[in-house]
Amino acid sequence: MTEELSKEELIELHGKEYALKFEKVQVPLRLERIFQHVDVRENDVIADVGCGSGLALGFLDKEKERISKYYGVDFSEDMLTFAELRKAKLKFDKAEFINGSIQEFSDKHAEEIDIALALDLSEHIYDKEWLEVLQAIYRGLNDCGRLYIHTPNLTFFLELMKARNLIIKQYPGHIAVRSARQNTALLEQAGFRDIEVSFIPHYNILKHLHWLSFLPIVGKYFQARLLIQAKK
Repeated sequence: MTEELSKEELIELHGKEYALKFEKVQVPLRLERIFQHVDVRENDVIADVGCGSGLALGFLDKEKERISKYYGVDFSEDMLTFAELRKAKLKFDKAEFINGSIQEFSDKHAEEIDIALALDLSEHIYDKEWLEVLQAIYRGLNDCGRLYIHTPNLTFFLELMKARNLIIKQYPGHIAVRSARQNTALLEQAGFRDIEVSFIPHYNILKHLHWLSFLPIVGKYFQARLLIQAKK
């Protein structure tokens, strides 16, 4: 079993070098597909948990007159530097970026949030800490609040190979890639209900294999990405 990384090591993994690399290799299709499923309503308050460099702003830009507020929460100051630049470029005045934890954020904004986003975040967090994050998100959501999660799927053949150190290595920051069942179990433990899991294609060349996901028996090995919706 791989030894767990400390909090300090995880922060170091997502420092300036990671932020610079992240900005250089953006794949617009990744978020474009996700936001086709996000139901943004009039006067919604949105919390983007682990917002990174604020990429979601580019896809919420057309909604910025309708929404009430966008909060981006992240522990990486380096990522938030890029987020502030993106906010200025888009003139997204309703956006506010916060350097801190979702636990601290939810304590200050309990039951205020209509939509919580956790996009490509959960795979960077161990189970115990991820459950705490989910519980904090739950506290921040109002009674009609919805959570959207996007994450790799552990049963995808490539993720299984990475987990077994076969041919290809796992990304250093991907310390907790989970299956649909594992994600659902943690969401239920945090109190969420009406959990819906969709299997969507990869956002790179592997997207061309998605048709194989509909095959009986072996199809589960070609379900690359999970899009999960849950309600408070």
